[in-house]
This record gives sequence, structure tokens and C-alpha cells, in this order.
Amino acid sequence: MIHYGCTLSEEDAISSRGAADDCGQPSAVRGVVPMTATTLGNGNGDSAALARLGDLLTRCGYGAFVGHFDPLAPDPQRWRSRAAGAPPALRPLLDLFLLNRDVPAEVLPAGLHGLLPDLAALGLLKNAPDGTLSLGGLVLLAVLGTWLFCDPPQADADFYLGDDSMALLTRMTPVAGGDALDLCAGPGLHALHAARFSRRVVAVERDVAAARLARINVDLNRLGDRVRVLEGDLYTPISGQRFDSVTANPPWLPYPSALRPPAIGEGGPDGLKLVRPILSGLGQVLEEGGIAQMVGMTWSDGRRPLARDEFSALSATAGLDMRVAALSHIALDDGVFAGRWLHALCAASGETVACCHAAMMELIADAKATHLCAYFLDARLGRGQLETVDLSGGPRSSAWHV
Repeated sequence: MIHYGCTLSEEDAISSRGAADDCGQPSAVRGVVPMTATTLGNGNGDSAALARLGDLLTRCGYGAFVGHFDPLAPDPQRWRSRAAGAPPALRPLLDLFLLNRDVPAEVLPAGLHGLLPDLAALGLLKNAPDGTLSLGGLVLLAVLGTWLFCDPPQADADFYLGDDSMALLTRMTPVAGGDALDLCAGPGLHALHAARFSRRVVAVERDVAAARLARINVDLNRLGDRVRVLEGDLYTPISGQRFDSVTANPPWLPYPSALRPPAIGEGGPDGLKLVRPILSGLGQVLEEGGIAQMVGMTWSDGRRPLARDEFSALSATAGLDMRVAALSHIALDDGVFAGRWLHALCAASGETVACCHAAMMELIADAKATHLCAYFLDARLGRGQLETVDLSGGPRSSAWHV
């Protein structure tokens, strides 16, 4: 556990009447609810406390500090290395909300203490018997102006944020003033971003815990009047509704059928397990003039996606004009990528390295592929035409950006 100094400046010290600046540090905290039986987002905490939390963290400089890091590549190692250089009064907040460290309640800013019982009741804070607090594995990020509770980047994330999340975020263009639908919503990043432009946003997420966290993030950003989070599979919860904008970041990791399936979903043998039903159902939910946008990965030969003919058939069957932009082709014999993929399979399935490696090699052999293609897809109601764009050549900063 990190040890904090107890010396406060005069302006940070609490007075005998208990008054303090929001970012000052009082000597005690009262009323934190024990977390042993609380389910995330299912407690009786005041959701308005979430909105006040964002305001306080902005005033204390937390939002600005986390905003200094590259939003396209969330990196916990960089967070840790730079946190030591943060102002002393900010470090307890960074430890609690960014670095997954246990923090003594008494060193937190004064303005936060009144919010702690509600944050605990909402399932966000855990209160240990020794008086320390933690987020239980979550982090709180400021992503291009949006507050987001999520998992830090990791292979087995339940509340996922990754570079593919950012790939969709930086490309999505919701129809201004229209209605937006976000599928496979996870912690809600894309739905929250859509709310900046859209009149109404519906986020659909199959996982109950992820949907609860998405609702927490909606309240954190004061968007409860525009964003509704529904639990269910793809289009099932919104039957009969149409939208001007549809976004999706479905699980795309090609996943061997020989391995135990992960609870939060996977991409099937070619990364298209959920892409197919999403594209097939778009004609029933898109408004005339509306647009659907999504990212994914699938097999390629190093020049084009092997699923090109299937994309063409899907566009014709669903009456969609589709454009698929190939962003990169990642060689399957790339040791770094293969190692990350293997690690992800082990984390998702719980199987041994040897078992996952054998299943991965069998999957590659069956696919007759040499590469994985990262792509961005947009679709509109039309005449069933497919257009492909190749942006894969030349230097790049990641698989998702040129």
C-alpha cells in the first residue's frame, strides 16, 4: 500500500468548523458503506453523486492530468510512471481512480467525502476493514471529454476499452439531431459520444454487469435525459424502432471452437460471428439517409479480406450500400502479435498455453489465411453494392490508424 504524508498546506487544512475546499483534505470521513454484498450499479446510491464526482475531479485537476496521455493508446505503465510527478494533492485521486491502489479515506479531498457513501452503494467503491478504499479493478478515464469507468487495458476485460474502441470513436459521425443506436455497448463510450450530436441514444448490451456500468457512466456525464441503456441481444430490445445512426464494436477476435467460450463474447472462427447478424438486421432499423459504422478484424491474404465475397453477399441481401476500408494487414507469423493473441485466448478461455496454442494453429490452418485485416465498415440503405478501400500500405502508429 502507498503511504501518504500528512502535512497539509494552510489552504488545504480543514478548519475547526469542518469547512474545506473541495480539493482540500480533512482529517476524517464518515458513513462509507461496506461493499461486501453490493452488486455493481444495483445499489441504492444517489446517481446525482456521480455528476458531482465529475465536477470535483475536474476542479482538482484529475481530468486534465489523465487527458495528457495519448487517448488512442491507453497505457497503465505510462500512467504509473508519470503519476509520481503529479502534484501531491492529486496523487491520492490518481491512486484510487487510475492506478487501482488502495487509498486511506482520510487523505482524499474534502469534497469527495460526502460522495463516498453513494459511490459505495452504487457498487463502485470497496471499503476494506483497515479503512482503505479501492475501485476493485476499475479505472476512471476522461476520453475526449467523456468520463468513463471501465477496465484498464487487459486481455480478460469485462468492461472493455481498447484501441479498437478508440478506432470507432474517432471515426463515428452520428447524424446531428437524429436518433442513435449503439450495439455491443460495453461501458458505453460510443453511446455517450453519440449523445453529443443526437437527440436520443439507445445503447444495447448483452452483459448485465456491463449494462449497469454503462448506466453509471451515463449518470456520471449527466446524460440520463438522452441516453437509455437496454439489456439484450443486438436488435431484440429495440424491435420496431428505427435510427439515423448505428454504431457497433462487436467482439472480433477469431476464436477457436475447441476452447471454452468466454462469458463476454467472441468473434467466432473468422471474427464475423456477430458482424453477420448486425449487417443482416440493419435494413430493419436504419432510417432512410441513416448510416451504420463499425470496426472489426477478419482473415486476409495480406492484400484484401478473405470475407470480401461474403460482405458483398450480405450487402446485396440486406439492401445495403457498404464500404469496407482495410486499415492494416497483420502477419500471423508476427511474434509480438501472435503472443498477444495467445495471451488473449488463454485469458478468455482459462485454458493452458499449450492447449490455446494448438487450437490457434489449427484455426489458422483451417482459415488458409496469412494475415488478419483490421477494417472500418460503413453502410447505408441502398442498392446492395459493396465498395472496398485499401489504406493498409505505408507506416502507421497502430493496426487501426494510418
